[in-house]
Amino acid sequence: MTNVQPTTAIILDRRSTKADGTHPVKLRIIYGRDNRKYGTSFSLTESDFEKVMGKTPRKPHKDTKTKLAGVEAKAVDIISELPQFTFDAFFTKWYDVTPGTQHNPKDVFFAFAEVIKDMERQNRIGNADAYKFAKNALKNFVGKDTMSFEKITANFLKDFEAALTHTTETKKGNSLTTVGYYMRCLRAIYNTAIATGVVRPELYPFGTIKNGKYAIPSPPNIKKALAMADIKKIFDYVPTTDAESMNRDLWVFSYLCNGANMKDICLLKYSDISSDTITFRRAKTSTTNRKLKLITATYTDHLRDIIERWGNKPHDAAAFVFPFFQHSDTQRDIKTKGAQVIKQVNKYIKRIAEALEIPAHVTTYTARHSFATTLKRAGVNVSFISESMGHSDIKTTESYLGSIEDGQRKEISKHLTNFNK
Repeated sequence: MTNVQPTTAIILDRRSTKADGTHPVKLRIIYGRDNRKYGTSFSLTESDFEKVMGKTPRKPHKDTKTKLAGVEAKAVDIISELPQFTFDAFFTKWYDVTPGTQHNPKDVFFAFAEVIKDMERQNRIGNADAYKFAKNALKNFVGKDTMSFEKITANFLKDFEAALTHTTETKKGNSLTTVGYYMRCLRAIYNTAIATGVVRPELYPFGTIKNGKYAIPSPPNIKKALAMADIKKIFDYVPTTDAESMNRDLWVFSYLCNGANMKDICLLKYSDISSDTITFRRAKTSTTNRKLKLITATYTDHLRDIIERWGNKPHDAAAFVFPFFQHSDTQRDIKTKGAQVIKQVNKYIKRIAEALEIPAHVTTYTARHSFATTLKRAGVNVSFISESMGHSDIKTTESYLGSIEDGQRKEISKHLTNFNK
């Protein structure tokens, strides 16, 4: 009886799409009824992959095909050298895994480091920082510099959550929102490990409690919208200093400009402004969403006045509207400066809200929620609100929409006992 030999192939993994619109190119090995995929350093669009794998590719596709042929030849050589093929034995040879070394795809922290490097290369600085925080939290919990994916079980994740939320006399525990963010980062790392054959799918620890898996917490979204009366107080407030005036105006600008976040406001250029509209793209999704949506806000007199007070002069088309960013700034600079703007606006708007006796905790985020909820209260269609905010999914918009105001609630409740109708 002839032994069944593994077969190899170079494939395009269309299940995963990178920020630049390409898909990972992987080595696939089929052995018996099992098949595993192993990552390479290549990623291509579907069109380029077809050109590379064609019979007579032209440069530079010809060079890529030669390199991929070398990848597959390496795999064939490893298979031929193994006394008995197993996926574990192949994995060790393929990745040149040596116990104690940093280059070990089976190590969770190595996987984190690779993803963080990739995000930084794509200038996704905010995402990279989030993954760093998750990685550091996990490393503090484990107390080691290495950990295999097999160690991550449902019980391990429950213990990790308990440690993250634990409050002591000297340290406050993390919120469930923070826990959820860390766990989603870890889940993404684990999903990649499965896709590349690093860990077996049956070991996957995430899922539902009913199925004995770990369920990532999803705390209810607390509505942050202000009542119209409180929004009017902020508009009518007479600032006592220039700093207070500028930061109040930036909050108002966000509210009137479709709930734009501070980074997008800081990135606005005069070329984005016409006589009647302000048009921009959300920086948050510019590297992750290939179908970028233009956001169009009405250029009102209020917005004109704010730009006249605080905008850069002269109004050159290529110039930033507000004096926070420079054209020479790196993505790291933009993130740092943007965070400082948010910090300052939050500081002053909190002070103003307290002076006006507004009971809510008012932040830059409140302006975005208030924009959405104010339109909802006015009877505006949710799909229009979603488009105005640059959301690709109405469910995202619905998470912003606050409940009705107390006065309206009382009026509605009267219907429950209006027996005269």
